[in-house]
Amino acid sequence: YYHFKLSHQQMSSEQESKSQTQKQPHIYSVDSETVRHSGKWLQFVERRYRHRDGHEIVYESVHRQTQRSGQAAAVIVVPRFGDSLVLVKQYRAPVDAWVLEFPAGLTDPGESAEAAALRELAEETGFSGSVVGQVSPRCAAECSISSADEVFVSVACQSRGAQASEADEDIEVVLVPAKQLLQTLDSMAREGCLICSRLQAFAVGLAFNT
Repeated sequence: YYHFKLSHQQMSSEQESKSQTQKQPHIYSVDSETVRHSGKWLQFVERRYRHRDGHEIVYESVHRQTQRSGQAAAVIVVPRFGDSLVLVKQYRAPVDAWVLEFPAGLTDPGESAEAAALRELAEETGFSGSVVGQVSPRCAAECSISSADEVFVSVACQSRGAQASEADEDIEVVLVPAKQLLQTLDSMAREGCLICSRLQAFAVGLAFNT
């Protein structure tokens, strides 16, 4: 579907790098973890851990209440309809701005990533479709401030019905030709729309691959 072609030499280099990373010693030990605030969806946590040289480090982070062991907290859907990507523009309160992004959402308990992706796609855009290829490995969402993780799921859209978004969601569906993605993001950013970093990174990678 969307993929990057790697030479055998590149793959060998990546495997060697991964092997070296796995062999690196874990240089930190956690002394304590304290929940400073617990809300409906998020927890604010203070973690004290110790570097291998002995000095203590205090770190603040945000954790999802819905985070479950063995299951990614969220799915990011990469949907294509014909030659276009199906994107969404919605208001995001933390940044007080409209943001262009991939359809996405939290997984339900016991729900597979594929099922969550198709559910979120239908709710946010009205599109139905089928999963293409494999689900990505679990990826860190914002590891400098949060423990949240996510997976990416590619979907080939087949038909479009009505949106079924939540009452407090205001979502606009935006179809963008894949070949014009980077230029479109630049244009929308100049008009004041924030671009989700996941989408921007995807657009840059797509441009490199063409």
